[in-house]
Order: sequence, then structure tokens, then C-alpha cells
Amino acid sequence: MTCWLDRIRGNPRIHVLAIDPDVSLDGQDRDTKMAQNTIKAVENQPHAKVVILAGNVHSAVKIGNFFDPIYRPMSYQLSAPANSPVKPSDILSTMTRYENADIWACTNDDAADCGPLKLKKYSSTYSTAVTFDSYFLIEPVLSPEGYLATWFTRTVEVSSPFRWRYVGRARGAPPPIGLKIPLQGIPNKGIN
Repeated sequence: MTCWLDRIRGNPRIHVLAIDPDVSLDGQDRDTKMAQNTIKAVENQPHAKVVILAGNVHSAVKIGNFFDPIYRPMSYQLSAPANSPVKPSDILSTMTRYENADIWACTNDDAADCGPLKLKKYSSTYSTAVTFDSYFLIEPVLSPEGYLATWFTRTVEVSSPFRWRYVGRARGAPPPIGLKIPLQGIPNKGIN
């Protein structure tokens, strides 16, 4: 995703907004603040098309998930307020599904426990129905997890955190505490 953002940042018709709050009390507070930040952006540019790149937990449009039955994801909260400029029909929540995945994750609040994590192989109807390496599907009904579409890819590869990968590395900063893998050469053109 960071390479994609790097390529589009020179396009004057595309504006990138970071919606993650600087401070949040917990996951629920973070999702609430991300929704509020997005709503403010929509209010400031009511005719703009908005694409939000967020993780699966944040993208669901229904209350509840696998770890909290009353969790209110960001995408749900975008249209929940009665005065929101975002209507439910404006949202196409998409879940990324995979067969094999390596991700960058922190397993608790200790930075030493952050690093690449191999997820278990996940076979599903999405991985067995077709032989494509990747595809996009509009779901016929809201999925049980709360998504209206699926992006399927056979393999997700680990990506190091953006902040160090682009900004810190370009400035010669050492990797963050807990970085457990060597990173390959990443272009840093245009970074000051």
C-alpha cells in the first residue's frame, strides 16, 4: 500500500488524508475517532469521491465482530449519526480474504513483540471456487462478518511499518525496537 501511495501522491486530483487519530484510549475509541475524522473530511469536500484504506476490523458495516459482539467499527459509524453526510448506500465495505498470509503485527503493548507473523493457511469457498490469484467480488448480501464485497488474494506478504520504511530509513534512522526482519531496498525518492 505504501508503494501505491507513493505513486499517487503527485496526482493533483487525489488528496490523501490520514484518518488514524494521534491518541486513542482503546480500539473502540480509535474506530470512533477514525469515523469522526472521515466525516469531517466528507463535510469539507461533499462532492469528492472517498476511498478509505483500512483493515478488515475497521471496514465492517455492522455492529459486532469475532472479539467483541458490541464493537462499532469505523465503517458502521460513518453512517450511524443521524446528521452524517455519509449514508449507508454510500459505503462499499470490502473484506480482504486470503489463503496464505504473513503480516506485521504487535501481539501486545511491548514493542519487542512486534514483527512478522505467519497466519495459518485458510481454505474457504473464496480460495477453492476459482483458480485466480486474486479477484474482486460484490457479495450478493451482507456477509456474516459485515462486508458488502470481498477482495481475495492467494498470498499476502508482510510489509514493514510505513513510518520507518519510508521516513526513518530515508533519514538514516535505525529501525524501530523489535524489528525482526531485514528490509529490502525500498525507493526513497522524493522524501525529505
